[in-house]
Amino acid sequence: RDRPEEREIIEHPTSCYVIGRSGTGKTLTMMYKIVAIEHGWASSYTWGLTKPRQLFVTRSRMLAGQVHRTVNEVLESFRLAEMTQAELAELRTRRDQPEELRRPVPKKWSQLDDDHFPLFLSFDQVIHRRFEKCTISEGFWNMRFDEGSFVSGKRFISTYWSRFPQRLTHGLDPSSVFGEIMGVLQGSEEAHNTARGYLSREAYLGSSERAYSTFATERERIYNIFEAYLKLKRRRQEYDDAERSRTQLNITRTHNLLVLMVKEKLPGPPVQFLYNDEVQDNLMIDMLFMRSLSNNSNGIFWAGDTAQTITLGSSFKFSELTSLMYRVERREPNRLHIPPHTFNLTVNRRSHMGIINAAQTVVDLLTTLWSESTDKLSRDKGHKRGPKPIFIRGSTELFKLLGHRENLGVSLELGSEQCASCTIVRDEVSLDALFSRGVLGGVTLTVEQSKGLEFNDVFLWNFFGSSESSMREWAVYRNVCREAGIFHTFLGLVVEIIRSQLKCLYVAITRARNHLFIIEETVISHPMLNLWRSKDQLDIASNLESWILPVSKSLPEDWAKRGRILMDKQNYEQAKYCFQRAGLPRETNIAQAYHLRESAVTAEQFVEAAQLFESCAAKTLDVADRKELLLASATCFSRARDNLRSAELYHAALEYTKCIVQYCKATSWQKALDVICQHRDDVELRAMQNVLLHFFDLGQYSRIAEVFADTEELILFMKIHGMKPHLAAYLELLGRYQEAAEIHLGLSHIPQAIALFFRDPDPNSAAQGTTRLLDELWQVSTLGQSVNEVSKTSNVPIQTLVNLAKQRQALFGIQYKNHQIHEDEVTCQLNVHELV
Repeated sequence: RDRPEEREIIEHPTSCYVIGRSGTGKTLTMMYKIVAIEHGWASSYTWGLTKPRQLFVTRSRMLAGQVHRTVNEVLESFRLAEMTQAELAELRTRRDQPEELRRPVPKKWSQLDDDHFPLFLSFDQVIHRRFEKCTISEGFWNMRFDEGSFVSGKRFISTYWSRFPQRLTHGLDPSSVFGEIMGVLQGSEEAHNTARGYLSREAYLGSSERAYSTFATERERIYNIFEAYLKLKRRRQEYDDAERSRTQLNITRTHNLLVLMVKEKLPGPPVQFLYNDEVQDNLMIDMLFMRSLSNNSNGIFWAGDTAQTITLGSSFKFSELTSLMYRVERREPNRLHIPPHTFNLTVNRRSHMGIINAAQTVVDLLTTLWSESTDKLSRDKGHKRGPKPIFIRGSTELFKLLGHRENLGVSLELGSEQCASCTIVRDEVSLDALFSRGVLGGVTLTVEQSKGLEFNDVFLWNFFGSSESSMREWAVYRNVCREAGIFHTFLGLVVEIIRSQLKCLYVAITRARNHLFIIEETVISHPMLNLWRSKDQLDIASNLESWILPVSKSLPEDWAKRGRILMDKQNYEQAKYCFQRAGLPRETNIAQAYHLRESAVTAEQFVEAAQLFESCAAKTLDVADRKELLLASATCFSRARDNLRSAELYHAALEYTKCIVQYCKATSWQKALDVICQHRDDVELRAMQNVLLHFFDLGQYSRIAEVFADTEELILFMKIHGMKPHLAAYLELLGRYQEAAEIHLGLSHIPQAIALFFRDPDPNSAAQGTTRLLDELWQVSTLGQSVNEVSKTSNVPIQTLVNLAKQRQALFGIQYKNHQIHEDEVTCQLNVHELV
């Protein structure tokens, strides 16, 4: 049941910001509000009211899907009483279908209709919708970005960071640097307002410390890293979250979306109610783009928590969001606009007080030290009591137990979604270290991978021991909660590292529903552990034997379900493990292929991933799944510069435009033309034009004609798309000289036009050509001028005009009204020039 504070949000009639810690019901209030608006419209359907268009967006595709299913089930429950037996049978059939088959969402935004709403999409699904009919750049919305070329935070750390000079990277945290690049240098509002789509060195170095405080004393180094990153990214032809660009034009996609938002309205249906969940995972320019989709300034719902800003590349602040939206609304004043209200949710629905209290201590540290970037809320309240977190000293015996999790009374073996247990580590390095100790059983995630998930029981392993901060530095931060004013800035960059790690610690703690075990081998954890103990928020395990109890094993379908969740979280290694335990070799290989692609740098590594994707596709019967695997394989072959093989796989996946692009890269122009001939209606105009222009330049019009039903259709195509020089050449080839001459006149190709007029058998064409010739001759030849003076005043060489005059004299049998007059004038002009 919804609580009073949640009901107030649901019934709030205008825009709002909802801030709440993990598990406090932010997403739940969004779902209730969507249901309330939709059900209210359905109840008054007979009044003829327009259906409200509601759009829910979040970063996680799986969360979007879960919210979609939940909202649909609630809405359907309202309609059950009025359904006939046939409608109930249809409902059962529809529920058995995959979500994408129940109500497929079109690729083009303008093709959405009322039946598609309420709509639930991930941010990537929104931004990759095709917003056609935009005048800002032809073909702009049809750009495609291969996933294999995407620079995620993980890829930045694994394949970029080591390529930068050590003098620049020494002492810096790569994830924090990536956050500065994405959130400030490329993703901030100030970056959006620049012509290049990112801050200049002068603008970045000259901004106030308060504006971008993270690296206030290291901005010179950060910008040098940023420039090195841009060069390497362009050389690899890759793109990141802020710069979804076409490499050849060097145009930042998201930046252009915002230019379009200011100058033009996006085409297609406007959204009346927009819900953006987990806003802390987005860049400011992402927020601007989302805002541009709605025409209702009083129907925006933003929800998030700055204590959970751990996504690589995110530097979100709620204060920046509220200021940005204020400026957006002032840009287009609306007298009906009501300033949004801010709500705080403080009742935790997920965890009990034992875990909430420990998490609150971490939040207290964050809000005390970084009040400008972590919102200070009332203390969270739980709905029940529960056991405090347990500290366990790491030991060889413990690792043996972790390797045989069936022996632990608190099950680390994967169970159903609501009963799952998990080991959480700080980062990928810690994950590798844990596996190297022989701990291979169960699900193990990094903090970032665990975000958005929840487990009954969580083992937090060596979080402090793997920290880049020392015991002394952790002690300084512990004392902040005891003595006011003890915080000092002498720690320099460690400040940012500690802040990042505290947020990661908070996220890790709040994944647990029932039990939290903190396992440490070093004394670095002592300051934080002592702080918890001083508040009576932590128990120390005296021995391990009390935890050894028989537990039941998980079922294969449970492993498969968790594997799919991990695939959505892009945790491919752990997904592979889950699919292995579920006995699903094909899914295991798919997860392995994605893992290979994610870590690939060399051509050989991309080929290995491509071949595995292709092998999996051959064993897949589902059409949609097979297409996805073929596309992934084609992408990897493209990254390996095997454009021919990439084109063949794109063709097999029915992606004909991408197929043509790869054939063009491989200079296989005839194959590209063959694809156009076979699938013209499925090929985007830009790709078709590139291929046709190649054959136009070669003068191979007979091959081009194969694409069109007849000659007139080809001529019409060239006229519509402004291919005038090629059209003139083609008309000349067809013997349609007058039409070709008219085009040359429009292009100011005077000599070519006159010559073509003279070649046309129609006397009127000869008359038109003669008139034009005489006009040119009279403009350039005045009695008494020298040859040099004539040449200076003429745009057409005088000898060219003389040759055309002689060509005119050679015409016989031409009769038209001014024929004799023209003959005399041409002869006179020739005589003048011969005398000169």
